[in-house]
Amino acid sequence: MKTTNKSLAYKNTGWLAALLLIASLALLFWLDYSFILPLKEVDANDVTFFWTGTRTVLRGGNPYDASPGSLYHQIRVAAGGDPLFIDAFKSPVLLTLLFMPLAALPLSLAAALWTLITQGLLAASVFFVIKGAGITVTPGRVLAGIGLALLWRYTFLVMIVGNLSLLLLFALVASWYCSLRKRSYLAGASAALLLIKPQVTFLIVPLLLVLPIAGEKDEPPAWNSRASFRRLIGFGLVTLIFLSYSFAGLPGWVGEMAGTLFGSNQSYFNNQDINNQLSSLRSVVAAFVAEPGLVQPVAILVSVPVWVGAVWLWWRFRNNPEAAPFLLALVTGLNILTSPYIRDYDSAILLFGLLFCFFTLQRFEKVKLSGRRWTWVCWALAFLPYPVHFLAAGTSYAFENLITLAYLLLVIFTWAANHKYRLKQVSPTGQTAAAVTAE
Repeated sequence: MKTTNKSLAYKNTGWLAALLLIASLALLFWLDYSFILPLKEVDANDVTFFWTGTRTVLRGGNPYDASPGSLYHQIRVAAGGDPLFIDAFKSPVLLTLLFMPLAALPLSLAAALWTLITQGLLAASVFFVIKGAGITVTPGRVLAGIGLALLWRYTFLVMIVGNLSLLLLFALVASWYCSLRKRSYLAGASAALLLIKPQVTFLIVPLLLVLPIAGEKDEPPAWNSRASFRRLIGFGLVTLIFLSYSFAGLPGWVGEMAGTLFGSNQSYFNNQDINNQLSSLRSVVAAFVAEPGLVQPVAILVSVPVWVGAVWLWWRFRNNPEAAPFLLALVTGLNILTSPYIRDYDSAILLFGLLFCFFTLQRFEKVKLSGRRWTWVCWALAFLPYPVHFLAAGTSYAFENLITLAYLLLVIFTWAANHKYRLKQVSPTGQTAAAVTAE
């Protein structure tokens, strides 16, 4: 009778979680329609840049030419841009290959679809993290994961400005999950999508390509296995498609893009105002180095030991599949911390580690391996960016790095806890480590 009551209670809870999940999605749809989508027509919105640049390529023009009378200028003005100030397309032209289907549509419709696509990718990311954490997917866990993701300040920033960070998050999660499930080619192909924003993923992509992956015929997980070689093939094929398209559509795109980034009037790397708004170590350097031209070299010099440490960590755990997600979460944070150029909304990719830590700690609590409930720390970290941002806006944007540092501490804590609990051959409830993994 007791078992029946527990089963009934679980079913009632499941239905309640499902209803709450549906209500949350309905609320999100209302927010999209009432607030987020109208912002997509603002001139400074990222989705309008992607759409304008891709539409220019679609019509045979050069997206990096923003001079008056150019095709890019004409399309931008027609989309509502200020004819006296048209900022050039600064993304790699390979991005236009992915955005091409949307560029064929009117801007308003393209913006609406892009918003729905990115939100769908966010939900898929939550689903894959739950599966990858080794626990059962339930409506309650999906609701908790989406709730945590939406509370994360940077998620809504991405939705509002129409940026690519949720696409990067999905590519990161998908590549890791496919490696976990021995889908080598898909793991490599997903990692190739991260090349769209190399400044945000320059540490992440190499790590995804050398995560331990098990092969067929009982081949043990290893970073240099035959399955790992197939992952490299998948990555290489997608990269080749990107490059072939890019150079076929615009042979000089690398130089053109560099001109928009390093031009004397629009440099992203010599402007002191932008330096003070970066959510990376570079903003800390900018707060102490008065000469703008020295900010980037000093930031790189400070970052080198961090990059060396990331390589050492990989070598230390190169063939340990259990450590792989924690290592990936840690390196993701180090990438954000030491990026040469980054905006605060790019921190949305930290959701991988935040979610993985949350569900890992939740799994320990469920089987009573943990004497305390630590999942509240994840909720606290999700809320922390709001007060820290107000502090940074009123003082120095260098304080934004506190979020990344707190994230790194959470990953290290969860990783250490995971190692500690795995050492216990039998839990207090009599479950073995294998049973915990299967939960």
